[in-house]
Amino acid sequence: MKSLVLIISILFLNSFLDDNGHKEVTVKAGEQIQVNEITIKLNKTSVDEVLKALELEDIFGVSFSHWDGVDMETGESTYGSEFVKNILYKGIDFEFKGQTKDSLILDWIRIKKTDYLDVKVNDQISLGDTNPPVDKYFKEQNKYDYISDDSLTYNLYSQGVSFQFDRKGEDRILKEVSIHYKIEEKE
Repeated sequence: MKSLVLIISILFLNSFLDDNGHKEVTVKAGEQIQVNEITIKLNKTSVDEVLKALELEDIFGVSFSHWDGVDMETGESTYGSEFVKNILYKGIDFEFKGQTKDSLILDWIRIKKTDYLDVKVNDQISLGDTNPPVDKYFKEQNKYDYISDDSLTYNLYSQGVSFQFDRKGEDRILKEVSIHYKIEEKE
C-alpha cells in the first residue's frame, strides 16, 4: 500500500514538474493530431510509438469489452468483443482497440480543454473558444452525422470529428474535440 501511495505521489508531482510549458496540439479531422513536432495518426500509430513519442511509461491496462447494437445500414442486430487500451496524457485520451492484446490500433483520440494544451482545429476553432464557428467549417454531411437540438454535441462521422460544448448563459464553450473513424454514405 505504501509503495502504491509513493508511486501515485511521484506521478502526481511529475505531472507538475514535467513540461512546464504548454503543448501545441493541431487537429486534423479523421486523420491525426500533432503535439508540438510529434505526429500521431489514427489507425497507424502503435501503442509503443505513442508511449515513446510522449515519453510515457506503460502503466495503462488493457480491458476486454463486449458490445451489441443495431447496424445503422441494415437494421440487423450486431455484436462483438474487443480489447481496449486507453493512454492518457495531459487531457488527451488515446484509445486503442483490437481483437487481441497484440493487435491494438489507434481508433479514437479525445482532447479536453486543459491548462497544458493549446488545441487548434483550424485558424478559427480552438478548444476553450466561446461560440466558435463550427457550423461554418463542419456541416452535417450525411445520415450518420448528428447535431443535438441544443447544439452542444456535434458527432460528424462523415468528417471524422466530434465536438462537445458547455453552455454558459447564451454562449457555448468548446470543451472537447475528438477525432475518429469516418463513415461515408454509400450510393
